[in-house]
Amino acid sequence: MEQKRVNHLEQIPPDDWGKTPTSVKKLVEEMAQQIEQQEKKLTEVLTVQEQLLEKINRTSKNSSSPPSSDPPGFGKKPLKQTHGQKTRGSTRS
Repeated sequence: MEQKRVNHLEQIPPDDWGKTPTSVKKLVEEMAQQIEQQEKKLTEVLTVQEQLLEKINRTSKNSSSPPSSDPPGFGKKPLKQTHGQKTRGSTRS
């Protein structure tokens, strides 16, 4: 998942950067820093999300954890519903 970070300021040709007003340069540099910070934060959030997904999907069936650590309702089979039919032997008089 690790990607090479792009330096956004390196994408601007030196001639263009030299012609850029100081106030715009400052704004572009600040925005580049914000982008870098947000990319780092996103990487952290995605890592935590992946860990949490692994944790909630872990059960006693696919790990060495005891059944008591399974989430509520895990592994319960649904009850069979009867349709009110009686067996043949119970209707005799």
